Amino acid sequence: MKKLTLVLSIAAIMSSSAYANGPGNGPGNGNGMNDSDSSVELTKKVDVSKDLEYKGKVAIEGTITANGLGMAVVENVQETSANMVENYYHDNDAKISGSAFENASGNIGVNQAAGDFNAQSNSAALASIDAGFAFGSGDAEIFSTQVGGFNGVWNEASTNTSTINGASFMNATGNIGVNVAAGNNNIQANNMAASSYNGRLGEASVSNVQNTGHNGTMNIGVVQDNVEYVDVNLALNANGGYEGTSALNDAYYPEVILEGNGSHDVPPGTVVGHIDFDTENPTGAEVMTFDEEGDLALNGTVSGQLPFFVQTVLQKSNNSSLLAGTAFQNASGNIGVNLASGTGNLQSNNLALTSITGAAEIISGE
Repeated sequence: MKKLTLVLSIAAIMSSSAYANGPGNGPGNGNGMNDSDSSVELTKKVDVSKDLEYKGKVAIEGTITANGLGMAVVENVQETSANMVENYYHDNDAKISGSAFENASGNIGVNQAAGDFNAQSNSAALASIDAGFAFGSGDAEIFSTQVGGFNGVWNEASTNTSTINGASFMNATGNIGVNVAAGNNNIQANNMAASSYNGRLGEASVSNVQNTGHNGTMNIGVVQDNVEYVDVNLALNANGGYEGTSALNDAYYPEVILEGNGSHDVPPGTVVGHIDFDTENPTGAEVMTFDEEGDLALNGTVSGQLPFFVQTVLQKSNNSSLLAGTAFQNASGNIGVNLASGTGNLQSNNLALTSITGAAEIISGE
């Protein structure tokens, strides 16, 4: 029995992203540290079975042997946790515009971020087997993990804007990974693993885990209260009537004077008596009473000012993402774009690709 030589070709990338605090205008300050310790242990078992139904008698038996292995592995771990950010009248603006990367080609990885504690990565692993190994096997693997938790963000009158526009990446070709983030605690990744070879067996797989929880975000605008006044002028015209009763409250005794010439205004005169206006008289009548009624007319004006309150939003908190213009027009290849604005977004584009040239040899069972 002839032993076959097994050739192993592995391209592996271990990418780990975590937050690192540094001097800045946020609530944290100074002395960031990031420790990364990655190891890869792969155990592969491939079991393929087919259930076929034919009319008639058919016997199929075959063996696939491999004397070479081309493996491309990407391990990407990103975490941003236990962060606190306060933005007050602050603008985070991440933009790729104009003709940036126009007509670019090849393996293109772009990370652009504005804000705090954003994690971004672009990873690519390529493997190929020499054409001399006709019985090769290819394997492309991606393990991607993104975790964001226990983060707090307070945005007051703050704006986060991420933009890709203009002719950016127009006519670009190849493996293109673009991450643009504006805000806080956003995680973005573009991962590609590719294996190309002459062989009989190929496998490609992706493991993508995203976990976000226990986060708090407050987005509020700044509001100003103003007091305004409006002039008021009112005219009044009113008509009405009245009625009532009057009475003599005290005793009154007017004198009766007889003048010499018969006139009361020429002295000297002679007092001949008086008149009683009280209840002590021979008739015993009550005090005199009177009924009165008439009309009233009123008019006038009232002027002044009435206050009212006006509430004005001076500046609001806003998150916006824009992909516009001719960006990526006529671009070709493996293109992964992550565009995030705001807080705690997890984004990942993963491609595991195995390319086989050659066919398996079928061994007859006879």
